[in-house]
Amino acid sequence: MGHAADSLVSALEPSPDKLSPRLRQTLACLTEGDSEKQIAARLGLSQTTTHEYVTALYRHFGVRSRAQLLARIGRRGWSGDWAPPDGSQLPDP
Repeated sequence: MGHAADSLVSALEPSPDKLSPRLRQTLACLTEGDSEKQIAARLGLSQTTTHEYVTALYRHFGVRSRAQLLARIGRRGWSGDWAPPDGSQLPDP
């Protein structure tokens, strides 16, 4: 593939950088091994909202399970530092 084609593929590739701050926080919690219930408590969300966020992450990355999501993140070598751009940090578990 040529340089232009590589750039196009890269631009179309789902990336954590393209997520909203809240989805990045949810993804960070998932990569730390938190359950949906733990994520909800940690981020001050309802379990329903947390489940909706996890489902949105599956859609964004084109996967159907947590295992597939974590495998895709790992294969791409994306770091786990997905704190919101406003500098706020994840609450401690």
